[in-house]
Amino acid sequence: MPMRLHFIYRMFAVWLITLTTVLFPVQVGWGQLPIPQQQSQVVLPSHVTRYGNIETTDVVFDGKSLFTIASPTVRDRNNANKLIPVEIRAELIEANLRRIVAPYTQNLLDNREPKVIISVATLNNETVILGRTEDQKQNITILTVTELDSSYNGIPIPELAEAWRGIIQNNLQEAISQRTPKALLGQIYQAVQALIFVLFISLILLGLQYFINRRKLYIQKQIMTLKNTPKQPEQPSPNTHGLNRQRIEFINHIKSYFDYEHRKKVISLFEYILLWIQFAVWLAGVSYILAIFPQTRAVANQLLHLPILWLSMWFVTGLGSKAGDFLIDRLQQAWEKYNLFETGELTRKSLRISTTMETLRGVKNALIYFIRTSYILNTLGVPISSIFALGGLIALAISLGSQNVIKDIINGLLILWEDQFGIGDIVQIGEYTGMVESMSLRITQLRNPEGCLITIPNSSIIKVSNLTRLWSRVNFEILVDCQTDPTQALQVLKKVTQEFYADPDWRQSLMEFPEVLGIDAAGHEGLLLRVWLKTQPGQQWLVGREFRRRVVQSLAQNGIALGRPHQVWEDSDAKYRQPT
Repeated sequence: MPMRLHFIYRMFAVWLITLTTVLFPVQVGWGQLPIPQQQSQVVLPSHVTRYGNIETTDVVFDGKSLFTIASPTVRDRNNANKLIPVEIRAELIEANLRRIVAPYTQNLLDNREPKVIISVATLNNETVILGRTEDQKQNITILTVTELDSSYNGIPIPELAEAWRGIIQNNLQEAISQRTPKALLGQIYQAVQALIFVLFISLILLGLQYFINRRKLYIQKQIMTLKNTPKQPEQPSPNTHGLNRQRIEFINHIKSYFDYEHRKKVISLFEYILLWIQFAVWLAGVSYILAIFPQTRAVANQLLHLPILWLSMWFVTGLGSKAGDFLIDRLQQAWEKYNLFETGELTRKSLRISTTMETLRGVKNALIYFIRTSYILNTLGVPISSIFALGGLIALAISLGSQNVIKDIINGLLILWEDQFGIGDIVQIGEYTGMVESMSLRITQLRNPEGCLITIPNSSIIKVSNLTRLWSRVNFEILVDCQTDPTQALQVLKKVTQEFYADPDWRQSLMEFPEVLGIDAAGHEGLLLRVWLKTQPGQQWLVGREFRRRVVQSLAQNGIALGRPHQVWEDSDAKYRQPT
C-alpha cells in the first residue's frame, strides 16, 4: 500500500510541475538578471545578438518570427541618448502590426475577413512600409527599412522592403482569418483530437509504470525477506571472536543483497525514464494545443524555450545520474568477478570495493548538481566565469577558516587510494581498536567490542594497525616450568600443531603449517615457548583460543607444569641461601 501511495504522489507531482510550467512560464526578461555595476554594459537581452557595431533581433507576431532587423549597438542601455535599442524597435514594430488587426481580433464573434493592404513608400527620403485593411481609411507606418537592415540581410533596401511587405501581408491576413468563429471551431476540434491522443499515450505509459511499480514492490519484498532470513551457509561460527563476527556478517550482507539491489536499480532506471516520458508527452501536448490558437501561441513558444531547456537538462542529468549508478554497479560486479585493479583475497577485495563505490557515487552526485546549476545560470545570462571567480574567493576564505576539515578530506583520500583500510576491517588507530563501520573523506567510525561507536577525524590518523589485511597471525607463547626437559616440551608442541593442522574443522582457517620457533627465553620463571600460526584474516582470535586450549591440555597429560616464579634472592654478604 505505501508503494501505491508513493506512485500516486509521483504522478501528482508530475501533473503539478506541468501545470505550473504552463500557467507560469518563464519570461524572456528573466535572462536580464541584474549583475552589479555592469549589467547594462555587458549582459544583452537573451533574444538580442551583437555583431560588433550592429545588434539584431527578430520581429515576432502571433508567436512566429517574421524577419530580422538591425540597429546600431547600444553599449549602455540605461543611457542610450538618441539611439534606440534594437529590442525596443522590434517592440514598436510588433505593436504597429497588432494595431492593424486589433479591430478584428478582439471580438470572437466577428465574421469579417477584410483584405490586408501593405505597401512600400518613400517618406523624407526613407523607405517605409505602410499597412491597413480595406475597411480602414488611413495607413499605419509599420517600420522604416534602414541601411543597417539592408547591410545585415545583404539585400538592397527596395528588394528587402518588398520581401518584408509580402511577409507582413500574408501573416496579418492569416491572423485575421484564424480569429473568425469558423476558424475557432476548427481549432477546438484539432485541440480535442490532440488531447485524446495525449490521454491515450498517457494511459499506455501509466500502465507500464504500474507494471514496473508492481515488479519493484516484489523485489523490495524479496530484499526484506533476505534481511529477515540471512543465508545459512554463510553464517559465522558462534565461537567467532566478536569483532570478526561483525566483519563476517557485514561481508555476508554485501554479497547477499547485491543481486536484488542491482535489479532494483535497473527497474528504478526504467521507472525514471517512463516518468519523464510521461511528463514530456504532457508538456508537448499542452504546447501543441496552445500553439493551435493564435491567442496563446506566444505562450507555447515560451514553454518550448527556457522551461523546456531546464527540464530537458534536469532529465538528461537525472538520466546520467541513474546511468552512473548502473555503471558503478557494473564496475563493482566486474571488479569482484574478474579481480580488476588489484590482487588479494576475496573478502578484502569486497571491503575495498564497497568503500570505493560509495566515494564514486558521492563524486558523481556533486558533478551532476554542478552541471545543472551551471547550465541554468548560463541560460539566464549570468556570466559563469564571474560566478567561478567569486566561488574561488569564497572557497579560499572557507579554507583559511577550516584547515582541519581540508586536512581530514586530503587524508581521507590518501587512506582510500592507498587502501590502508576499508569498511569491515578490524583496525587499531591510536588507543582505539574496533571494526570500521563507516568511513568518509572526513571521518572514520569504529565499533569496539563493547559496542561503542568511536568517531575519529581522518586528519588525526597517523598510524594504523590493520588486523585483517590479507592474512593474520597468532603469536602464541607459553611458559613451562624451568625444570622441564626442553626437548620433551618442544615435541609436545609439535605434536599438538600437527594434530591441529590435520583437523578438518580448523584446516580452512590456517593458511600454512604452524611454525614452532622454539625456546625464546629461559629464566627462573620458566621456559618461554613460541609458536606462529598464520590464519585467514580475522581468524586469529578463534584459532588462538582453540590452540591454547589444546596446548594446555596436552602439557597436563604429559606431566609438564606451567611456569612459576622460584623465590631466590641474595643476602647482604652476597651469599645465596635456600628459601624457608
